[in-house]
Amino acid sequence: PVEVERPPPAHEVSLQGQWTLPTSGGRSPGPMFGSNPQFVLEVPRKTSAMIVLERADTGDKVGVVEPEENPDMAIGVSVVQASRDKDGAVCRKLVIENDKEIYAESDFYQMQEAMLFITLVPE
Repeated sequence: PVEVERPPPAHEVSLQGQWTLPTSGGRSPGPMFGSNPQFVLEVPRKTSAMIVLERADTGDKVGVVEPEENPDMAIGVSVVQASRDKDGAVCRKLVIENDKEIYAESDFYQMQEAMLFITLVPE
């Protein structure tokens, strides 16, 4: 017999933040990666997710530097293994020790949006 299980309803979370000169750390494994804004994703079961990073300031294109002019300004998303303190609590990821800590990365080639599809599993 075939068993069919209904998937849980879709869940959407929207977070706001900003990158400023001091918090723009670049992509991993760069030395300033740890200064990027970071968010913790915890899932109770295996979950398919779409992670989207959008720039809100590109609507009028005023003052926007295109990637062809400065490729270091392109945005992207990295999903990395969480760092934990001595008590096991999640803390800021300062350095990528090795490639195995990077679960997935989007492309870093455009200025307006970065998108990543990933399957998350509980730790």
